[in-house]
Amino acid sequence: MDRVDEYFKAVPPPTPDEITNAFWCACHGAQRAAAEYLLDRGADLKLGWYDKLSPLDAANRSSAYGTGGVVARPRRQVGERINRRVTS
Repeated sequence: MDRVDEYFKAVPPPTPDEITNAFWCACHGAQRAAAEYLLDRGADLKLGWYDKLSPLDAANRSSAYGTGGVVARPRRQVGERINRRVTS
């Protein structure tokens, strides 16, 4: 997380696209702390990056590759946060 935090202290700070890309990668890699950090800093929840998957889809796919124990609970929590933001 220290490395992620360093990017936000940089001048200039990360662009919205860089934040969203990092969020997608964090979801795909089951990096809960990084995903929540980036979500709180404006990651675009609806944008699909690689393989036309949303960040939540990437977390779900990661679960299929054996990381379900890591992402199952965060996936539900992030999913709830996404639903609140999308519907509000």
